[in-house]
Amino acid sequence: MPFGLFYDTVADCTFDMGRELDNYHGPYRYFAADYGDLDYYFIAGASLADVVQRYTWLTGRPAFTPKWGLGYSGSTMSYTDAPDAKERMNEFLAGCEKHDILCDSFHLSSGYTTIGEKRYVFNWDRAKFPDPQSFVNRYLDAGVRLCANIKPCLLRDHPRYGEAAAEGLFVRDEDGKPTMVQFWDEVGGYLDFTNPRTVEWWKSGVTDSLLKLGVASTWNDNNEFEIWSCGHSFRTSQRRFVCSFA
Repeated sequence: MPFGLFYDTVADCTFDMGRELDNYHGPYRYFAADYGDLDYYFIAGASLADVVQRYTWLTGRPAFTPKWGLGYSGSTMSYTDAPDAKERMNEFLAGCEKHDILCDSFHLSSGYTTIGEKRYVFNWDRAKFPDPQSFVNRYLDAGVRLCANIKPCLLRDHPRYGEAAAEGLFVRDEDGKPTMVQFWDEVGGYLDFTNPRTVEWWKSGVTDSLLKLGVASTWNDNNEFEIWSCGHSFRTSQRRFVCSFA
């Protein structure tokens, strides 16, 4: 009989699935969390599909993937990190056409957002992409949707950092100041998406800088982080799910 165990915790966890050997009892399984209560759900079902369905009743379900999302998708950091990023991206389209490769989408890495050598969400590097609209249109004309990289952390010298800080949109310390963490090439603050104002601010930024140009979707990158306090590590919510068979 298949069953599922959903461990509902944000703590760092350890799972041992029968690899420990006890002299008296033989192999055994265990689960350990760094802190908090042991809070988990036992999910029974006549089949594995039933277990997964009931699990998603608890956790929610993703949006249905569009048909083009199932096709071949290109991706590389080297194109958008290059000084001639637009030309490199256009070479990819030319290569697909030359070799008769069907491509439905391309994951646009964060190099398109650079100022100098650092990355700033919602920014278009105009040295690399002088006309973002024409660049997006060229991909759409070729039947390739763009999935743009976005990062939910603003570096402390981000052009919109002061605006977000004034609005109280960051994860904050006990003193109310944004919690600063190491992020890529700089220190920055993660946005607090438990705040409805942050959600609206983020949606506006995605719409104005990407969706209005015809970018089809976004790729949420580097969205797991740790905040260190008093020797303990606190992570963003992570859900762990284990299916076992009797």
